[in-house]
Amino acid sequence: MAIHDLTVYVDNDRQCGNRLNFAVAVAQSFKANLHGVYVKRQLGIPTYAEVQIPKDALAQAEKSLAQMAASASDAFQQAVAGGSLETRYLELRGTLPDVLSASLRYVDLAVLAQRHPEDDGLNVHYKPDPVMFQTGRPALIVPHSGEFTFPARHALVAWDGGAASARALHDALPLLSKAEQILVVTVGKRASASLGENDLSAHLSRHGLKVQLRNIDAADSHAHEAILSVAADNGSDLLVMGGYGHTRLRELVLGGVTRHVMSEMTVPVLMSH
Repeated sequence: MAIHDLTVYVDNDRQCGNRLNFAVAVAQSFKANLHGVYVKRQLGIPTYAEVQIPKDALAQAEKSLAQMAASASDAFQQAVAGGSLETRYLELRGTLPDVLSASLRYVDLAVLAQRHPEDDGLNVHYKPDPVMFQTGRPALIVPHSGEFTFPARHALVAWDGGAASARALHDALPLLSKAEQILVVTVGKRASASLGENDLSAHLSRHGLKVQLRNIDAADSHAHEAILSVAADNGSDLLVMGGYGHTRLRELVLGGVTRHVMSEMTVPVLMSH
């Protein structure tokens, strides 16, 4: 298995440079085509209000948006300069997440940004989870703080035996094939016995992957804490997990592993739904 087409979300947030460098490293590892996608921001002023705003103020606002778009393009070109990758840069107009999601349906992997609510440079309409829902493609989400390298040395797979978990695992096989060590964790002793870890280990071995299995005795409500704690203790530099194994409404109301990990992640996370 391989990755041939990779798209990275480009914006004006503080982490964009590190995210671009990470995407370049992934693309180089697979000799994949790398696409950068920027969604140009719109003023979003209602027509009835626009007539009341001085034309020079509107012109200045449009100029500022154009400068932001140019800065994002420059960042992408700088990240790929001097390399041998086949690249493409798209500046799209439209509403997030719809226009971004549509552009990602033709690639093998999307590199997205973790949402940082305090970063004024990030498009206010951007969130990684609705993009993941609408594309049907795996998303490799990069934390808003830190610098990250690829390939991963210590990969961590969060396994709960569900459909989302299985999809994420198989979407991640190209990335896992380059990892030095792979640790598969389950959470909860009662669940562990029925999740088929032995079958999973045998299946992955047929893909040439040798994995270690570990069960963590923790309540479901603390599963995200347990997973992130193991990731930190293990020195993991890649986390693989299913996104929203339950309905989004249930996760939003009751909390959930996906939502908490998206908020507290400290390493790149591959998610699929």
